[in-house]
Amino acid sequence: MLMKSLFSLKLPVFSNKFMHMLVIIFSLYGSLMVVSASMNSTTTIESLLGVVLRQMIFLTLGTLLMIKVAQWMNYELLKKYIFIISMIMIGALILPLMYGEVGGAKAWILLPGGLTIQPSEFAKILIILLFAMYGGDVNKSNTSVFKVLRWPIFFTVVYVFIVLLIQRDLGSAVIMLILGWMSMMLLSGPWMKWAKLWMTIITFIGIGGVLFLLTPQGVAFLTSLPIPSYQINRFVDMLNPVERRYDSSYQLFNSLIAFSKGEFWGIGLGQSVQKLGYLPVATSDYILAVIVEETGIIGFAIVLMSYATLCFILMGNALRVQQEKYKIIIFGNMMFLMLHFILNVGGVSATIPLTGIPLLMVSAGGSSQLAIMLMFGLSQNAIHRDKRERIQVNHENHIRKPSILKTTNSLLSDHSS
Repeated sequence: MLMKSLFSLKLPVFSNKFMHMLVIIFSLYGSLMVVSASMNSTTTIESLLGVVLRQMIFLTLGTLLMIKVAQWMNYELLKKYIFIISMIMIGALILPLMYGEVGGAKAWILLPGGLTIQPSEFAKILIILLFAMYGGDVNKSNTSVFKVLRWPIFFTVVYVFIVLLIQRDLGSAVIMLILGWMSMMLLSGPWMKWAKLWMTIITFIGIGGVLFLLTPQGVAFLTSLPIPSYQINRFVDMLNPVERRYDSSYQLFNSLIAFSKGEFWGIGLGQSVQKLGYLPVATSDYILAVIVEETGIIGFAIVLMSYATLCFILMGNALRVQQEKYKIIIFGNMMFLMLHFILNVGGVSATIPLTGIPLLMVSAGGSSQLAIMLMFGLSQNAIHRDKRERIQVNHENHIRKPSILKTTNSLLSDHSS
């Protein structure tokens, strides 16, 4: 029985099969576009086969991870060990400092064979789980907000501090902060009413502050602060990608050229010109530019509709589940998707400053692929467990009801006699 469970690829009974298939199909589409984006003047048959093999390995591992997490995840066991896991994650986030800098950030651990792993991708998920385990389905009427949320808030602040100030990865730090903030806003309880009011006010103030920073006056203000020049350049280049097209905005400028060349149908799969040295990171940060250049608006529509459909499914399930911890996990998955989409698409289209955030299930990158598959596995498990637990409760109530009616009738009979 154990061996059968170990090799089973069936999802739990009450999981969402359509979402599962869409994730796999969309990931295959992403792998196809990564292979296409890898075809340039320096590509050989061996290097291209290496790209295909790497994509298939991570897609296979990610799919297996998604299925096994959906089958086996035990939230009671996770709650028992989540503090230890969170402490280990601090060490994992510090470890990349021993390796080289990539794109101005030290966020990757180098593995044998030239592979890398980015711990911050998994720290994002851990933040969601921390708020779900410590704050979800907890009796908050007789305790303080500090007692319930001290560890989720502590670890979120530590992770953001390490990623932002030590790793210098602004995009990941922003996502971590928002995921923690939104997870906290999903919690209920008497003391959360005023907390949510203040959090909503702070959220709108924060949005206003971000919009200000995207203006020339905001960029001038940033320039006066002790911020690394490469981060300031991202704001400057967003406002005017043409001015420094041969310097800091080289890739952004060529990304916009790729968008303009794609038109409706694109110039053909594998035919991108911009990937031939004009977009050095064409397979990761700027994969969307290559997609639009080669497949046009149709290719972008596939990406947009896939994300929108997955977010719609997750939102629907988040609204249906009854337990708070499951709601936080599923809604967190949706936010995980949305934030990566907004930051990547906005960055490569010069709508917002570039953050180096990957386009999940499309950009090359083993860590991001495994992380999003893990998140979908957690969501599938949450959907299944919530439905199963509700059915069990209804069944127990159904069995108990005849017994209650029988007792009531007996009491009425005794009273009348």
